Amino acid sequence: MERINALLFLLQATVTVVNTGSHSIWVFPTFIYGQTQFPEFSISVFLDDLQVLYYDRNIKKLISRSQPNSTKGVEDIMHLGADSVIEDIYNYMKRRANLFANHT
Repeated sequence: MERINALLFLLQATVTVVNTGSHSIWVFPTFIYGQTQFPEFSISVFLDDLQVLYYDRNIKKLISRSQPNSTKGVEDIMHLGADSVIEDIYNYMKRRANLFANHT
């Protein structure tokens, strides 16, 4: 839980938005069990209905879709913290998929 809080804090530091009113953040991890043309695991992060981050397990890279005026140093720190959170989510979803596939 601490890793997720750290990731959310770093996301707030890199995305410039108006500080009044309410906002929403959505994280959509997707795990596909079996052979497909799509990545086995991917994550899309949306802030106020705009995609700000994307992760693809095939290339193992977190792609920022935020405004290019954000500082490079903050973005590097965000990527370092996100790696461990992404691995935890991936391992959890993979274990659950294996349990579901081998439920007999």
